[in-house]
Amino acid sequence: MAECSVSAIGPTLPEIQRVNVMVTWNWIHILWWQYALRHYQMSSNMDDAMLSMLRPASVAHETVQLFSSVSKQAIQTHGYGMELKIFRIADSLVDLLACNRRLPSGPRPTGTGMLLGARDTLHALQSALILIGGEESLFHKKLQLFMAEVQLPVPNVRPIGLADPEAATDDDEDERNVGENQLFPQRYI
Repeated sequence: MAECSVSAIGPTLPEIQRVNVMVTWNWIHILWWQYALRHYQMSSNMDDAMLSMLRPASVAHETVQLFSSVSKQAIQTHGYGMELKIFRIADSLVDLLACNRRLPSGPRPTGTGMLLGARDTLHALQSALILIGGEESLFHKKLQLFMAEVQLPVPNVRPIGLADPEAATDDDEDERNVGENQLFPQRYI
């Protein structure tokens, strides 16, 4: 039987299934990373995908990229299970940021640097938690608590989709129409 890659099949699935399959795949990578930390010698090289200490940064970035390409409903539909998976991905990114406060701010051409904007990625994942769980999301509150414990800045994350639509100008209309069904506009990824 031929081996099937999730990354090859994912883009061919309907949007709601694609979100579920790809986020679950990313969550499994995080579970593997957590296991590997205890049982294997980890690498500081980003190219060593499965044993890289920096794996949570790339998994989180891939998750935010996925969210930028789908509708809010495709994310919200999955409810608690999706919220839990996003929380675990974000929590691992907090662990990584807490242990590596001086990570490079941008990728290097060789692929050995950390992804650009890990904190922006974390904030985007926080927004996704609010999107799914609402203002009172326990996962979002727990993530903020973890961030405070490791002394990472805890931003005031504005819930997605609550902007005043009448506050936009005519110049903003094209951008609003293009991204109105997206969780994250392209400028965040």
